[in-house]
Amino acid sequence: MSLVKITVIIPTYNEIENIDSMLRAVRSAVPDAELLVVDDNSPDGTGQQAEKTAKEIGRVRVLHRPGKEGLGTAYRDAFKLVLDGDTDVIITMDADFSHDPQTIPLFLQAINNGAEIVVGSRYIKDGMSVNWPLHRLLLSKW
Repeated sequence: MSLVKITVIIPTYNEIENIDSMLRAVRSAVPDAELLVVDDNSPDGTGQQAEKTAKEIGRVRVLHRPGKEGLGTAYRDAFKLVLDGDTDVIITMDADFSHDPQTIPLFLQAINNGAEIVVGSRYIKDGMSVNWPLHRLLLSKW
């Protein structure tokens, strides 16, 4: 399969401290990908910072939503936008670096080798959670 278009979806809410470096890290990992930030009207200015970074690195769209509508609807809205276009591969990332952008090329390699779906998990053999406090690790297992 030849990858024609890759879109990386990054939902955000109050990620001003991470969004610039996350967008740059994703751009570095997959230079040809389109990045789609879905911001829930973050009061800390995340959406505005994403717009600023977009002007610097290119191929970034920012979907500004009117309020805190939640992660599920952020993905729904993003998928609707992306699936109405010509994207071949959709990748989802958390803006807080709990998903390492450097793993994206491994996922794309699996797709190029014939996989139709690739799922990353911190719970598989050799999976890990980076920079998570103990309470978050425990809650994520529930």
